[in-house]
Amino acid sequence: MSSKNSLIPLEWSERRQGDVAGFSNGRAYKLTEWEKQGVPVIRLQNLTGSGKEFYYSNLELPERQYCGKGDLLYMWSATFGPHIWSGPQAIYHYHIWKVTCDEVNLTKPYLYQLLGYKTEEWLNKSNGMGILHVTKGGMEDLPLLLPPLPEQQKIAAILSSVDEVIEKTEVQIQKLKDLKTAMMQALLTKGIGHTEFKDSPVGRIPVGWRVAILGDLIKSMQGGVSVNGENREKAQNEIGVLKVSSVFQGKFIPHKHKAVISKDVDRARLNPMEGYILFSRANTPALVGECGYIEKTYSDLFLPDKLWMIDVKDRSKTNVRWLTYVLSSGRVRKLISDVATGTSGSMKNISKPSLLGIQVAFPAFDEQTRITKYIHSVDLLLESSIERHKRNKALKKALMQDLLTGKVRVNVDQATKEKLAS
Repeated sequence: MSSKNSLIPLEWSERRQGDVAGFSNGRAYKLTEWEKQGVPVIRLQNLTGSGKEFYYSNLELPERQYCGKGDLLYMWSATFGPHIWSGPQAIYHYHIWKVTCDEVNLTKPYLYQLLGYKTEEWLNKSNGMGILHVTKGGMEDLPLLLPPLPEQQKIAAILSSVDEVIEKTEVQIQKLKDLKTAMMQALLTKGIGHTEFKDSPVGRIPVGWRVAILGDLIKSMQGGVSVNGENREKAQNEIGVLKVSSVFQGKFIPHKHKAVISKDVDRARLNPMEGYILFSRANTPALVGECGYIEKTYSDLFLPDKLWMIDVKDRSKTNVRWLTYVLSSGRVRKLISDVATGTSGSMKNISKPSLLGIQVAFPAFDEQTRITKYIHSVDLLLESSIERHKRNKALKKALMQDLLTGKVRVNVDQATKEKLAS
């Protein structure tokens, strides 16, 4: 065992990160220094995927402030974590470090995985609330547990293979989301197999369809009551009050709730019931009007005052799941956003009359059902992919805990050692 740490394997060592890796600061830029062409400047959003547009620079900088394909970068402000750059030569913003390894004691693929593991650990300790404080000095002083290079390479290869599976699943999830959006746009406006269309107040629709207002279809919109809750999920013998985030893009997410405090338990009323729609009447401007179809009844969960539970007038004429898709479609979501009111920029409300006055294209019940079947089949594939993605991420987390701490050793035979070390 190591003399520094009796819990690590004999062949492993503990090293100060700054002794085996270097962290180069990016540069802060003035607005006047941005250009429309030149060398791209990598910002946090370019690494996280939240922004694809690049700014450019024609400044001549020290070599250490340039990065190329395959370089290891680390985001250290607001957004945290390592990233392997896959683009062309670029320069990087102040909130990003370029990380180099001495390659004698530490390999870049292994450090990438190790930094990801450490960052996840730090974020969990800070509850992911953005209060994480990472400094260059702190990173340099961070103690690292390092196996021999062949073992580092084998561990990195194992974890990278899981990363590839995770990335492929993420691509599949995005493709299914895009497919669902396209199917909803086509089926909810053009239907199935129609060749003749007519103009209407909601656009071109099949000749056999009519236009209805939501008030023609909806019978009731019941709301819960405001009760106080603790910001945690309920225990088995407790009840919970749903958050407005429990509905999103046509889905009901029951674990998005708070445990009701004991003195408010008797005030809670109205459970989410199977076959109904939950609708967010008050939320942020972007999320007001989100809804979700309730797959089963939850007798230990209750609605808050900001959620309505919607039922239809005639279930032989209106398919409830179809109506959920209509309410979550792009066109209706925009109409809801347009009629929502509120003096606060952070919260908007929609009134019952405003919602019930919205016009929608209305096919016959059997076509509603067929449309629903097609869209729901994609939903099921999407849910399966999301669950698989969660399992893969859990597997990666468990593997990192085992392999990066030496709890579980990888098998590096002599031939592999020679190959990896060469």
